[in-house]
Amino acid sequence: MTPGPDLADGGIRRLALWAVFAAFVLAQAVLAARLIAIQPLGFDFAPLWTALRLVGEGRLDALYDFQAVTAAQQWLTGETSKTRPFVNPPTYLLFAPLGQLPFPAAYGLWAAASLAAFLAATARAFGWRAALLALATPAVGLVMLIGQSSLVVGALVLVGLKLRQRPLLAGLALAFAAAIKPQLLVLAPFALAAERRWGALLICGAAGLALCLISAAVFGAGPWIAWFDALQRFHRLIAADPSLLAEAVTPASLLVAWHAPQAALLACQILSLAGGAAAVWAVFRRSEDLAVRSIAVIGMGLLASPYAMAYELAMLAPALACLALRVDRRLWLAAFGSYLLLVMVVPGPLALALILALSLGPLAASDSRASKRALAAAE
Repeated sequence: MTPGPDLADGGIRRLALWAVFAAFVLAQAVLAARLIAIQPLGFDFAPLWTALRLVGEGRLDALYDFQAVTAAQQWLTGETSKTRPFVNPPTYLLFAPLGQLPFPAAYGLWAAASLAAFLAATARAFGWRAALLALATPAVGLVMLIGQSSLVVGALVLVGLKLRQRPLLAGLALAFAAAIKPQLLVLAPFALAAERRWGALLICGAAGLALCLISAAVFGAGPWIAWFDALQRFHRLIAADPSLLAEAVTPASLLVAWHAPQAALLACQILSLAGGAAAVWAVFRRSEDLAVRSIAVIGMGLLASPYAMAYELAMLAPALACLALRVDRRLWLAAFGSYLLLVMVVPGPLALALILALSLGPLAASDSRASKRALAAAE
């Protein structure tokens, strides 16, 4: 018997998807070989570990001294003209025990824990096939190689969105994610409010405040004052480095690269935040799909952030892999295209815009069709 069109299409789509999976695995191997040839493993983990090391040495005044932190990494980086600061909030300093380990052990532990959290959260949310597809993406591979915290943050966001009936754990997960990268969680409260998850929202806020107070109690108010000052210096540092701007994914970074006036940057930030909040609210009011919801919170959070690098797209990998696995869907090609963008060859802002358009656009289109049908029925 000849298979029907739907069955045949499904088989072809699965074949295409797993062919891309194999290509991604090969791309990861090439990426790893090239990266290791030019820099040590855990290169981006070095500023984080250095800051934790400074805490152990009692040098809290040097945490947000860009030159001091850069100099303290020269045993790994060698002489470099690049400034490599620590700019995470003082809540990150609660990971201080990692700073007591030698760098290779600390990096290995951080990478292994990040990967375990990422795979567990993805498998729990979307299944093990989605976890494998997400793991294969070059974006995820890059995060593992350089030791960034994107996988941990992405895993915590998934947990927070998944556990709808467990407000305590959900609120704590989102609070810990914000303690690591607060700029990427700015839209999470809108998501919880749209879903009327008031308990999770309250716990998230209370836990976030508690983490801030604990860090201030343990390390003093000095690091907080220094951090706020460091944010402005960090933005100036980014604006002066074309190589960093070239790897950024946010509209604000694009405007900085184009030397736009401050008024344009401010307008961009306001519009990005307002548009992102509206999009998240709309998605959470109209869709129960966890994949679409996580793309809205993380993707729109990236869009609204003043600065984010291309490797942060790794946080979208679980949801995009989940959508790509739905080979029986009419709009599968859009989902497949968004998964392909994690190969990280498309310029950052364009890649992020395309991912959001391809993954969230079908929801808006279906709403539009439903509205037209309802209007036609009413007439």
